[in-house]
Amino acid sequence: MSRGSELTRQRILDAASEEFRLHGYPDASMRRIAHGAKATTGAIYHHFPSKELLFDALVREPAEQLLSLWVALHTASDNATPEAHHHSNDGTDAVLAFVYDHLDAFRLVFCHAAGTPYENYAKRLIAVEEATYRRIPGFDGSPADDLFLHTAAASGVEALRAAVEHDLSRNEAQKYMTRIKEFRTKGWMGLVAT
Repeated sequence: MSRGSELTRQRILDAASEEFRLHGYPDASMRRIAHGAKATTGAIYHHFPSKELLFDALVREPAEQLLSLWVALHTASDNATPEAHHHSNDGTDAVLAFVYDHLDAFRLVFCHAAGTPYENYAKRLIAVEEATYRRIPGFDGSPADDLFLHTAAASGVEALRAAVEHDLSRNEAQKYMTRIKEFRTKGWMGLVAT
């Protein structure tokens, strides 16, 4: 790819990121992206044959890397007790750092992905966390326990998504997630102590 073509591609990606953030995927306009990129719609379709592939180019790599990190952190320990899971703050810190290192992509994934293959991305993270919680001894698989474990898993992912959605700075997000970790740890410890 020539240097000019690479620069055009990058301008398209930058303009598309802004367009998806402002209008969401369904209402994003390829014409507005072209205008923002100072390119023709033909140039966009040369680099990205569809709006879906353009969105994918913006988020695929960081989304796949975060999912891999998430799975690795949740399967690292065979001892899936609340103590092991919630006393390890390094995992939450690593996830938060990764998300903030790729914040533009995760703003799109967590907040503007409706209508794309990524609209269920948070559900994939929740499923991994929920599977970890299901290995905790003391839950009998009753409907109430199933709902509790799902809700607990979803709340952790929702906390991460909310930090991104509310445009917290990295430092604000770190403070917020530290409080979330403390709250969840005390809750889990109180639950297993009973």
